[in-house]
Amino acid sequence: MSACPILAGVTKYRNFECSITQRILKYVSDSESIKTVILSGRGPTHMTGKGFGEIENHIDARMVTSLNTSLKDSKEIYKISLFETVRKLQSSGKKVILISDNPELGFDPKACGNQRPFRLTYYGVKNPCAVSRREFDERNQDYHKILDYISDSFPINEVKIWEPWKQLCDQYWCWAIKDGKLMYRDGNHLNPEGSKWLGERFAPK
Repeated sequence: MSACPILAGVTKYRNFECSITQRILKYVSDSESIKTVILSGRGPTHMTGKGFGEIENHIDARMVTSLNTSLKDSKEIYKISLFETVRKLQSSGKKVILISDNPELGFDPKACGNQRPFRLTYYGVKNPCAVSRREFDERNQDYHKILDYISDSFPINEVKIWEPWKQLCDQYWCWAIKDGKLMYRDGNHLNPEGSKWLGERFAPK
């Protein structure tokens, strides 16, 4: 399974074969005990086929789908695959919550300096410890439109969206540090502190 996204019809992602994720999706869809499904993932990477920033310029994240084998455009593959995923879950009686990806940093958060007492590091200090809001908006605008389109395609309250980036971004920056705490483990994944901080603000609409 590895890095394969839970998206209907995706048979290959990067160099990974994704049959296990398709079986997981079928199990969740068929289960009568599961009432709500929360979906999250690296939408901008899935859509562009590329990572973000210098630390991810090696990533080739293209997908292959069985839903339309003639499709080569990563954005279209992502759109139809996510729509079909939500449709399957919603038609089986599930409520679906889509969590938009938190801001990608494009740099190693260790560059923001020492966050632990008595721990030495050779990294220089990055200031501000943030990615510009302009870069974030440019990379995510089509992704957010797709999430809104999918949510609006289903009955009200059946598919909700939670946007954690709104907790991490202001008008100018999307921050890796909030309330004096480092939120990220690497250029995209939150650390336990960041997960707890955002989890306390979980409010899908």
